[in-house]
Amino acid sequence: MTRLKCIDGEDPMVPRWLTISGSSPLWTKGSLSEEYLLGALHPTLVKQVYECSSEELMNRAGKSVVWGLHFVSALIDRVHDAGRLVWNQHEKILALHAANKELKASIGQELAAVAERRVKEMEVEFERMRAELESHRSQRRELEQEVGLLRSSLDGARNDRARLEDDIHSLTEAIAFLEAKLKVEGQKAMGTYKASRGFEFGLEKMGRVSYEFRYRVVLERLWGMHSDIMIELDPFIECFEDANIEMDLDQPFDDDT
Repeated sequence: MTRLKCIDGEDPMVPRWLTISGSSPLWTKGSLSEEYLLGALHPTLVKQVYECSSEELMNRAGKSVVWGLHFVSALIDRVHDAGRLVWNQHEKILALHAANKELKASIGQELAAVAERRVKEMEVEFERMRAELESHRSQRRELEQEVGLLRSSLDGARNDRARLEDDIHSLTEAIAFLEAKLKVEGQKAMGTYKASRGFEFGLEKMGRVSYEFRYRVVLERLWGMHSDIMIELDPFIECFEDANIEMDLDQPFDDDT
């Protein structure tokens, strides 16, 4: 996770802020200021929750959390640096006030006026930096809230994955049970069908059809070699006078008739 792969593309998971340093004011100017201030690091995360698999979603959310924590840490360091700078400026202002008093007492009004002008400039700079510090703190709170939401989403995705794995395990067991039951029932049904009269009658009918086919093949070959041969009676032609004669399926063959 700490060695994220850098690739080109429009994917929101691509690390586009590799040039950030402690002195880079990307939140105030530059092409990345709008993305940074609007929190555009994860614009399609909600869409991916409904389109990606749980494993891919957790991987992407994990990477997003890592990058979010990285930028939160960088912003916290920046805020701490700004706080120390503000404190230093405040000490300088106090020192200038003391120096101003000394100058008024020793040098005169002209140098005192210069010192007062410098003190005012320092006070303006101090107010500006304090406003910037408050802005950074506000951004840090927003980033911390976003990281909390991402962690909640990641936990939810993990819970969904665990629930899906349980469902898959249950379905696998049900399929295995049904396959075993189908195998047993299929063998029973096959044995019952083979023992039935319809199966035996079907085999007999298939035998007669196969015999008739071979008979007609041999007959065609015979006519091909001897076209003048006449066949007096086709044994497989249905006789209409025998159509109304009742006969059992198990009628035995009688050679005496």
